[in-house]
Amino acid sequence: MSSGAGWKNIENSINFNCFDAPNLWVNLCHRNIPELQSLELINVSNRASSNADIFAATMNAIAVNSDIKFLFCQWTAMPRYNFSVGFELQDTTTRMQETIKHNSRPYYRQSGIPPEKFNDLLDRLFVLHHLQGEIVKLIYYAHTVKQLCKKLGIKYVFINGLCPWDDHFFDKIDLTPGNIEDLTPFTKQHILNIDIRSDEEIIQLYELQHQQYQQVGGIDPADWVNLYNPFFKNKIDSNFDGIHPGTQTNKLFFNLVKEHMEIK
Repeated sequence: MSSGAGWKNIENSINFNCFDAPNLWVNLCHRNIPELQSLELINVSNRASSNADIFAATMNAIAVNSDIKFLFCQWTAMPRYNFSVGFELQDTTTRMQETIKHNSRPYYRQSGIPPEKFNDLLDRLFVLHHLQGEIVKLIYYAHTVKQLCKKLGIKYVFINGLCPWDDHFFDKIDLTPGNIEDLTPFTKQHILNIDIRSDEEIIQLYELQHQQYQQVGGIDPADWVNLYNPFFKNKIDSNFDGIHPGTQTNKLFFNLVKEHMEIK
């Protein structure tokens, strides 16, 4: 769901995980959607989680909570990784998404890596992760959650928070040398890298791309509130930290979820 990063908590200080923020879209849904009003809200989200973290938290929530009626799962940017680079009295979690900068010595103490080389190492690790593999993993996670929810009678809702693909990305076309330019910009640049390939190789890779999606369960747009309209592109204001979505944006998110549930 959403952890409420950047809202103010009860003590009126900015918080990373402010689950009780009244204008957080999750809480707006709970208060204003009739099907949810009588249910207990359990928010297991955490700021800057990776899709692997979200999948693990979702599966754990299903395992430890009985009689779940609805499950809302918001997927995020990729690649994004969280890992600990040391065991210290303070948090040593490193969150890897694009370029990361750290200034605290405890991050490097036990790794033995000099501070000036630490960010270079993360940058090198980042470029090794191709988005095709990341998307395949996300589809696998979502399909696994979907099948489990079906078996347990849980109504599920998937939300595109920060996923990188563009409009109609999952709509497979009958690709020939004559219509390669009809592929989506994201497909051409980030998945197939068509500028360095022959037409024959592009077509073969395109078939493999969608074959891999189907092998792990495929994508059904009806499962998603906003498959091609990620929340981050709808931001119109910020909350107290000046970064995360504010009241008006969260109201917009709420309305998107509400409309999806009314249709479904």
